[in-house]
Amino acid sequence: MVVLNFDNADIETVIHAASEIVGFNYVLAPDVRGKVTVQTSGRIAAEDVFGVLLAILEVQGFTAVKAGSLYKIMRIEGARERAVPTVIGGTPDPNRTTDEVITQIVPIRYTNANDLSALLRPLVSNRGSMIANRETNILAITDSASNVRRLLDIVRIRVAARALHVEKIEAGEGRALITFAATTRLDPARLVHAIHDSRGRLKMKREFTIEASIAKGSWPAVRDSILRTLDELARS
Repeated sequence: MVVLNFDNADIETVIHAASEIVGFNYVLAPDVRGKVTVQTSGRIAAEDVFGVLLAILEVQGFTAVKAGSLYKIMRIEGARERAVPTVIGGTPDPNRTTDEVITQIVPIRYTNANDLSALLRPLVSNRGSMIANRETNILAITDSASNVRRLLDIVRIRVAARALHVEKIEAGEGRALITFAATTRLDPARLVHAIHDSRGRLKMKREFTIEASIAKGSWPAVRDSILRTLDELARS
């Protein structure tokens, strides 16, 4: 596991650091220059570093093209340079102001980055953008820090649900049902116990189904509590 932290560094410095970690040779086109600020919100796996580098390059208007035993780093034709801070990982940076435009690079596990992109793209603001890299399964989100935080919440929930094989969550007529596939790696009773400690709202209905009794108008809060707990259990 590695940490990447660069404050207003030359992009060549970032490329060189990634090449040392991953072990690849490269050449730079003459117009590959600029300053970038990159920090990880936690440690990332060494095998994710190259995909993260590709996302950083793409956000900055560059790309890496394989040529024999090395990569040629060059500018993407027609791309605009965007000098915005870059955060790596699935956790929001608490030091960013709500209106500050940032780029968050998120390696995705258990689900498809393209599918998440289709879900999230309508929620990106007019000044933002989103890139999904199919080969590396990485999302690059550029937007205000406050909206990036909201999008990351959705990403964590979707990833947790997929990781734990949640088939559906549905609500109506004073109750909600959470159904797991039989292949889930979670004993659903763990979710019942985790929520029961703080809310006392859930009970097992069948082996892979949990029932939540909900008062009128309280479903959003109950749903958020369930999803936050799923996220925590997926990480445990």
